[in-house]
Amino acid sequence: MTKSVFAGFAGACVLLALSAVCAQAAPVKYSFTGIGLYRAMSFTYDAPDLITADTGEIPAAALTACFIAGHACESIRFEPAGPGDSAHHPQLTVKSATFGASFYFPFDAFETLGTHEAVYDFAPGTLSVGEGAAAAVPEPALGGVVAVFGLLLVLLGRQRS
Repeated sequence: MTKSVFAGFAGACVLLALSAVCAQAAPVKYSFTGIGLYRAMSFTYDAPDLITADTGEIPAAALTACFIAGHACESIRFEPAGPGDSAHHPQLTVKSATFGASFYFPFDAFETLGTHEAVYDFAPGTLSVGEGAAAAVPEPALGGVVAVFGLLLVLLGRQRS
C-alpha cells in the first residue's frame, strides 16, 4: 500500500472519529413570568440556540407552555434589537387574539444565560435563560471503533513489512 493511500485512509478515520464525538449545540430554555395590561402571563419556550435575532411570531403551538389570565395565548416574539433601531432595549411581546403586552429587558438579555428583570416598572417581568434538555447524541458503536482501529493496525503492520 502506498503512503498516500495510507495517509488518505488515516485522514478518513480521523474525520470519522471526530464526527462521531462532536456534540450538537444544546437547546436553550426561555421561561417568562410577568404582568402585562393588568394580566398575569407566562410561557416556556425551548429554542434550538440562544436568540440573537428577531424571531418573528412564534405560535403558541411551538411553546412548551403559555398562559395569559382570561385569554388564550396566541404567540410570542423576541426582538433583541428592540423595536425600530438598536437604541431600544430588547423587547419581548406576548400576544392573545385581542391584545399584546410588551416587556423590555437589559441589553443582551436574550443571549445571556441567567435571570433577567424587565427594565420598566409599568411592565414587570422576569425572564430566565438557561440550558434546555440536551438532545440525545448517539454514541459511536464500540464494534465500529474497534474495527476501524484494528484495520488501521493491520495496515500499519503491512506498511512496515
